[in-house]
Amino acid sequence: ALRLNGPMQHDVFTVPECTTDADGACTDLGYVVFRLNADNPGVWLMHCHIDWHFVLGLAMLFVEAEDALHDEGLGAFSSNMLLSVCSGNFTL
Repeated sequence: ALRLNGPMQHDVFTVPECTTDADGACTDLGYVVFRLNADNPGVWLMHCHIDWHFVLGLAMLFVEAEDALHDEGLGAFSSNMLLSVCSGNFTL
């Protein structure tokens, strides 16, 4: 069941294996549902921590507030902006 209260606070999750039939073929697919609190404009990379997966393209980008980033231009990535983002409190 999808749990909407008390979300996972850790950054690692293993996708469940598929169920197989007598011939070893998958009868369903494992999946993960995740919720992203998109309140921080920028381009955010999501990937696993296995380098060769990243090299094979197993990563994705989330673009938050694309219009605001476009309007800001390269100034959106100034050192002051990056420092303000990196100075926040993070919890895992």
